[in-house]
Amino acid sequence: MPSGTVIEPPVYTQTSPVVWLPGQQISFSLPAGTFTDPQGEALTYTASCGTDFASLPSWLTFDPATQTFSGVVPVNEPARFSLDLFASNSSGLATGERVLVSTSINPLITADLSPLVTEPAKSHLPNTPVTLTYSFMATAPSTQFYSGENNGFLPLTTAEQALVKQAMSAFSAVANVTFVQVADSTAANIRFGTDTATAYSGYTAFDPTGQTDQTHVMLANNAQEYAPLAFIVLHELAN
Repeated sequence: MPSGTVIEPPVYTQTSPVVWLPGQQISFSLPAGTFTDPQGEALTYTASCGTDFASLPSWLTFDPATQTFSGVVPVNEPARFSLDLFASNSSGLATGERVLVSTSINPLITADLSPLVTEPAKSHLPNTPVTLTYSFMATAPSTQFYSGENNGFLPLTTAEQALVKQAMSAFSAVANVTFVQVADSTAANIRFGTDTATAYSGYTAFDPTGQTDQTHVMLANNAQEYAPLAFIVLHELAN
């Protein structure tokens, strides 16, 4: 390489978050072209787990030759963690990316809500239907109704959003309430997000000033899931 040439580290394209479920056989490969080297140098790959760059969990292996993760997700795996991938070129320069992984302590998707839809629709105000808008927060709320809402905030995954909608459908079947999804904004009646829990599966935070009809429903994104997510959402909707 000519004298004075600036050697640059590898570059990467961010990998989208992934969802793995308990008992699932994992074979996850980085998308082709995730890491490239500006000089065309060969790359070597390593992987670690979490903010402290710890070793991968015992059930998960990484093949640097194919950039593939393999294993079987245990039932007691934390609800969310991250994988840190590093690519180093032959000049010794490295670049890393963090891939968010969402798992499930409970078999959330198979939660049976059928017993909840056997009663006829009811309303505290007879013949007065209610329509509520809801949205999924992409970022932590700028206005917090509870001091812990920005504690480890993460948006709901696509799978988790589907479970929220499942719970809403069950709720609508026994109450005179219609839920309508809208683009996320402070105008939505209910905004869903997740944060790091200490002793709860979820909570509902109301506007303490009473100036808006908005509610934040925050679900635990760590190991504090004491019930299937759909049931937790039903509980918070009733609040």
